[in-house]
Amino acid sequence: MTRNRYSRTRKNDKKPLRVFQANIGKIPPAHDCALALADSERYDIVLLQEPWMAYIKTCCMTKTYPAYDTFTPVDMWNSNDTWPRVMTYVRRDLRLLADQVRPFETRDILWLTINGTTIVNCYRQNDERDALNTLLRWPVPERCVVAGDFNARHHSWQTGQATNRGQEIADWTSEHDLNLLNTLDIPTNPHGNTIDLAFTNLPLAEATVEDHLATSSDHFTLSLTFPDIRSTPMQPSKIRVTIEDELKRFVEIVELGATEIPLTDSTPMELDELASSLISLLTSAAKASRRPARKGGHPAPWWTEECADAAATFRAIRRSYPLGFNQDVQIAKKDFHRVVRQAKRQYWRNLIDSFSSSNTSPGSDNITVNLLKAVWHIIGTHIRRLFERCLRIGHHPKPFKEAEVVMIAKPGRRDLTSPRAWRPISLLSCLGKGLERLIARRLAWAAVHYSVLHPQQAGALPKRSATDLVTALVHNIKEAFARKKVTTLVTMDIQGAFDTVMRNRLVLRLREQGWPDHLARWTESFMRDRSACIRLQDTVTSSSPLQCGLPQGSLGRFGYADDTAILTTGDTVDETTAMASSSIDEMVRWGAANGVSFDPEKTEVMHFSRSKLRMSPAVCHGDVEKYPEPALCWLGIWLDSRLSFRVYVEKWASKAKAVAYHLRGLTNTIHGPLPSAVRSAVRACVEPVLLHGSEAWYPGTTRPRWKARRLRSSARLKSLDEAHPLAKRTAPPTQPTYHNLIKRRYQTQTESAFRTRLRRIDELFAPCARPKLVQRCFHQEQMPPLQMASKEKSTGAFLHWIERLDLLTLVVYSDGSLSSEGAASYGFTIHQNNVPIFDGSGRLGPAEVFDAEATGALEGLKAALNLQGSAAQTIFICLDNLAAATCLRGTPSDSS
Repeated sequence: MTRNRYSRTRKNDKKPLRVFQANIGKIPPAHDCALALADSERYDIVLLQEPWMAYIKTCCMTKTYPAYDTFTPVDMWNSNDTWPRVMTYVRRDLRLLADQVRPFETRDILWLTINGTTIVNCYRQNDERDALNTLLRWPVPERCVVAGDFNARHHSWQTGQATNRGQEIADWTSEHDLNLLNTLDIPTNPHGNTIDLAFTNLPLAEATVEDHLATSSDHFTLSLTFPDIRSTPMQPSKIRVTIEDELKRFVEIVELGATEIPLTDSTPMELDELASSLISLLTSAAKASRRPARKGGHPAPWWTEECADAAATFRAIRRSYPLGFNQDVQIAKKDFHRVVRQAKRQYWRNLIDSFSSSNTSPGSDNITVNLLKAVWHIIGTHIRRLFERCLRIGHHPKPFKEAEVVMIAKPGRRDLTSPRAWRPISLLSCLGKGLERLIARRLAWAAVHYSVLHPQQAGALPKRSATDLVTALVHNIKEAFARKKVTTLVTMDIQGAFDTVMRNRLVLRLREQGWPDHLARWTESFMRDRSACIRLQDTVTSSSPLQCGLPQGSLGRFGYADDTAILTTGDTVDETTAMASSSIDEMVRWGAANGVSFDPEKTEVMHFSRSKLRMSPAVCHGDVEKYPEPALCWLGIWLDSRLSFRVYVEKWASKAKAVAYHLRGLTNTIHGPLPSAVRSAVRACVEPVLLHGSEAWYPGTTRPRWKARRLRSSARLKSLDEAHPLAKRTAPPTQPTYHNLIKRRYQTQTESAFRTRLRRIDELFAPCARPKLVQRCFHQEQMPPLQMASKEKSTGAFLHWIERLDLLTLVVYSDGSLSSEGAASYGFTIHQNNVPIFDGSGRLGPAEVFDAEATGALEGLKAALNLQGSAAQTIFICLDNLAAATCLRGTPSDSS
């Protein structure tokens, strides 16, 4: 209907392209509402299906809007059988260049080319003139977006069987490398169906169903975002000390101000002053050493002098040939594009390589872990003194109690007006987090070692994960199946678990469990006089006191944090249902006595049976009846009544496929990262998603198997301590004892000998003694760093040390390396009196250099101990890997 062209956007004015898609059901108010909402939310493109149309007195009429230009697939209509079923609106913006194309004559599909991207608006009614027949014949271009109402089902976007040619749509999108943007099982209409779909071959695109953009029709609104490369201005209030010169100046300022740190620390008030002094010193040093914030805009970071020269050359030649068809102009244009592409590619590669984890987010003081590491040799003694006195007195410094709460939207929540759609995360001082982490690790070890907690509690405990709990649950259900029993699972969630923790009740519980008195005092101090401010984007509220609660982000029943599961086993489903209802009543009574409430809305029920149940009775949570669902999600793993894990595999395979599509959108046969980099990205981003929780759902050796994955699972089972819930379930069942005078069928049944998948995985490796859960070792005195001088000075000191050794002393030299194929190997040699007497080497296959270094040292020590007379001789191990040496000193990191 309309064809408009606008001037091209400037390089420094790029913004994400936002698309508003909805079916308005031919309702005039819904049509007006959709356009008004899209304008208020600043959407660039509006895709409408079943718009309002009319034909009055030879005039074709529809809805228009001042902020948008209107496009229709046909120019004329005169009845319900001829008017358009789709309409597209494009914002009147100088940065948008819109051009309508009509490869086919149809009223159900509209094609627009906007800034080189083809936007397709589609509606299919599934009748004899199905628009899908036209769409399947259309050749898909490189940059394309297809969205609309497809009225079809397929397991890619909705669990269940494919209907209304859904399989054809899925095959067509797969053939043309179009990625589905919808989230699996997120409905787009009140009937629970996902029929409004969006496909694209653009990378990093997103789609969200937005409830707050409802148009009053019987379809939800789909919001699409296609990001564009642009630099984000840095907030001047934030402190960023990153480059080498800034860090050097930061260290110098801290070193000068360290003389003013108080030395007294005997009272709580003095500890507060010491903590305030440390935070003030670090904050002021960071502010003084950072670069001044720039005012105004700045050019694109990838725009180099080479790019500017190429652009100037192109402009000079272009002025000589205004029409631009000369060969010299075309060559200059290609050269300019090549230079820009190379500069941008190099910038993004350098930026990605510089990404790293900061371990923990800084609080309002903006002091990061890297800054603490840079000045640890200056203030480390003062921090250790502060922590020791806080533990001895039982006091938590007041500066560590001030939190900055940031609001993060929960994934999948569409109604952002609800407070429950947001997750508050408390950002505390990194110094205070260090003290909390130290105490939390000791508490976790002691809770396991002294059996303070239930053995099936796995939240924030070492060597225990959510997947372990689900694996233990599946093992119990499988054993019940082997005994021809049925089971009922009830999952419950504590309402406001972090917000409702009462200080006095927690301290009383610690004293009842027998924890030291100074630890109970520290806990009471930790929860007293806390305050917090809330930050949402650039808005920060004033600090307010907190009366109770913990900062979210600090420190047969299964429990993980605030998620609880009750499993009952019986002969009939009625029996297990009654037992489950009774257990819920018991839990609710216990919660009322201890100030804990369980949210009935989050309670879920599932009956498990090998055979199909004739009835599925409800379980009562108070006055609320909870009926079993087709599938239940607990701790991230979906369970069904027969433990087939079909729903779980479909959902996580869809997630892995979405990530794989994002990676594929960034690569092609001409440009993009190296194949080795893409392979690493797939192994790091796709495989963990695809194989998430495989310890619980992998069916065993009768199906296609991932042998290496199962061997890793078996190796982990062998490394668990005896108190771990999985270790107890892998133990062989006790042999039954029968009385000869009584028939065996009348005797009490003992533990089932059924080989569940957990036992089958454990049997892949030979039985061995289980390790003990040992605390990390820390020296009372401060250990000197392993590397204190340059290599030249260290070499001279080492040669002098060798000359002073006893003649019979054995010195083992070991080393490790990594080949270009990724195979790790090690070697060692044993010297006595500076003469080599034995050597050895080996190959580890696909491993890390750290593994080769540690294995080389271990094998060298074994060889030295096997030498004749080595028991009476001193043995030194010499290796050049700082990480391995740090582990030998008793302070290993959490991972290699």
